[in-house]
Amino acid sequence: MMGLLRRWLPRACGCLGAGLLLAGLAVQVSADSPPGIRRVVFRGVEEMSPSALREVMHLRQPPWWNPFSFSKPIYHGTDHLEPDLARILAHYRDEGFIFARIEGALVSYHSEDWVEIEIDVYEGMRIYVRSVALRGVQSPIKEQLEEKIEIRPGNPLREPKLRRDEDAIKRICQDIGYALAEVSRETRFRGDSAAVFYQVELGPLVRVGKIGIEGFKRTKEYVIRREVKIEEGDRFRLSRVAKTQDRLFDLGTFRTAQIIPFYGDTAHSDTAIVLRREREVQVDLKVVVGEKPPGWFGLGLGYTTDERGILQAEWGYRNLLGRAWGLQVIGEVSYRSLFKRNYRELDDRRLEMIFTMPWLVKLPVRCQVRPYYRFNHEQDFDEDVIGISLRNRYRLSRGREGLVEVEFKTTATDSLDVPGGAQGRVSTHLLSLAMNEDRRDSPVDPRRGHFAQAMIELA
Repeated sequence: MMGLLRRWLPRACGCLGAGLLLAGLAVQVSADSPPGIRRVVFRGVEEMSPSALREVMHLRQPPWWNPFSFSKPIYHGTDHLEPDLARILAHYRDEGFIFARIEGALVSYHSEDWVEIEIDVYEGMRIYVRSVALRGVQSPIKEQLEEKIEIRPGNPLREPKLRRDEDAIKRICQDIGYALAEVSRETRFRGDSAAVFYQVELGPLVRVGKIGIEGFKRTKEYVIRREVKIEEGDRFRLSRVAKTQDRLFDLGTFRTAQIIPFYGDTAHSDTAIVLRREREVQVDLKVVVGEKPPGWFGLGLGYTTDERGILQAEWGYRNLLGRAWGLQVIGEVSYRSLFKRNYRELDDRRLEMIFTMPWLVKLPVRCQVRPYYRFNHEQDFDEDVIGISLRNRYRLSRGREGLVEVEFKTTATDSLDVPGGAQGRVSTHLLSLAMNEDRRDSPVDPRRGHFAQAMIELA
């Protein structure tokens, strides 16, 4: 039983327009049991790998290495197929096939349980870069920008690299004081090659005027101002803006931190045009912060598989005396024989206090003092630990920091029930040196970048 349902889906492809032909069989299918996908077939594919094209799709056929899989891929309808066809086209353009297009897509219902998807592709020719040129800038800025261009003559014309080059050129211009710089791209095709031109409009040199601070209530103004890494009269650099925001968030006191530029009277629509005609302009900055509630507390109750009941309590204040000093107290107790008749004393106890300062005297060093007490009880072993640690953290650059930690602790042990055991008190002095580099795009859900740590400890 076979039928066709055809409709055209317009898709832009470079400077050309392409149509997507979607076909399917109109059958009665229960909404509670959508059909599965038996296979996805590509026709007209020669330069690309069909498996690579299937990887970009959300509608996929069952893997060949698991023919007995109980969870079959589900076909959710044309609303899910259309984005997949767009992803296939985007993948082709990313590989240099600028003129590729989808000529048709056929969905065949062999039964109410299974469908097959056939996709017809016109690949076209792969386009290579013939030349790359920068316009609108002179030496030495031109040489500095050329070093950051990724795409080179002889490379496939990949759209992601072109976009990254545009962003990198604009970012460098804005970081050397041309905050109003604009970058555009022109591509000229000839046969299977293309010439790429980046047109740069630097605009005026922008210098920093007055810097105002708003939005703070509990925090003292000098605490915020010393974290601002922008000086009046300097060139306005976006990297300094990002560094200032990082340092403000690193205080742990603020929920939001914005740096808003003002170029004077912006009420007129031609203000931007007038600014671009000037050789040098001045921008006033307003640092607007939003404070977090200064205090918090937490309470936790749990039970683990080794018959241990745990109770934890925590209290903290993040803005003592309005100086962004932080104080945190953590207490935890556990009882291993919680549900047994033979009740003993508490097995484990922990009390810890953490005091943090954003500056060490007049140095931009994050300082943390942590005194603690810990008692561990095992079947034939008791351990009492009292200690204090001093950690200093210095930000070397964005995403890179150095740490120095000194710790002193005394440990009292009692292991008389263990053959050959001993009891006594031991003092330990610990020195730790560490270097962290965090280049992740997001610490919560990273997709790109890396995190590296090197550490040396001497005890």
